[in-house]
Amino acid sequence: MKILASLRPGSRFYYAPSLPFIEQWLDKTRFNVISHYDNPGQYGSSTIEKLSHEAIIKQ
Repeated sequence: MKILASLRPGSRFYYAPSLPFIEQWLDKTRFNVISHYDNPGQYGSSTIEKLSHEAIIKQ
């Protein structure tokens, strides 16, 4: 969580494998999660973007 807190608005954190059991608890007003699964049944990767103040207002 410290990594995500340190992100600047609009920046992204890329990692593998995906952690859907953690990603589901992220604040959707602050973070956008994109999961990538190229091959079904394989481990995927994820991108978490910290939303900018402007993006939060649009929601």
